Amino acid sequence: MRRTTADRAYLAGRSKSAWPREPCGTAVIAEQVACQTARTALDHVWSRAFFVSATPQLEKLNADCLPSRERTSAAIIASCLASSSARFVVMRRAVLDSNGVDPLVDLPGAFDVVKRAIEAGELELLSTHVLCAEITAIRDPDRRAKLQALVDLTRLVATGAVIFDISQLDQARLSAAAPVQALQAGKPAKNSKDALIGATGLYEQCALITSDRVLRREATALGIEVLHGRELLTELGYTGP
Repeated sequence: MRRTTADRAYLAGRSKSAWPREPCGTAVIAEQVACQTARTALDHVWSRAFFVSATPQLEKLNADCLPSRERTSAAIIASCLASSSARFVVMRRAVLDSNGVDPLVDLPGAFDVVKRAIEAGELELLSTHVLCAEITAIRDPDRRAKLQALVDLTRLVATGAVIFDISQLDQARLSAAAPVQALQAGKPAKNSKDALIGATGLYEQCALITSDRVLRREATALGIEVLHGRELLTELGYTGP
């Protein structure tokens, strides 16, 4: 069989030792389709989920010398779809408010459930400089250490807004004033720290873990998903008391 122009273009990017013995027109078409999918979906996919596979194909991707992230993404998709043991794990993302973290460390076994979910790629917890400062200010060393262990599992992100005299400017994002003002609920002196955490949930498009009634009400009005810590644990399969 004669190789098509597409075949020759495909093979030009690979070493001769990697050339297949038969024409690969079908493989080229499959890769092109996967690349097109990658262009439109992969950035979102990587921020929200992981492909997990028990087959060795994924381990060989780096050795294939694929020339770009796009080709690598396409190869990952193709490899996973070709594997009967592949599965798609959606990552739950949430930002923590200090008024919502207690169940995650106080309920028996809850901390271990959270830690396992993070290690498995099923959960990403986000923290802000606001939360870190509040934990650091706890006077009881045992309590502080317990909560700090949870914070150590999180990814520190910039707040979704800036409030002068409260924000650390190198850990905050400039954004529209309206959402953070709504989250302050007319009481900036009292609610500004909570407003920064709520604005972070809005910016990150993730859930907000809090038990603060005012923050829950205002965040819900802005379309932010709000969860109690216990609700998150239930999602993760926690069955304790």
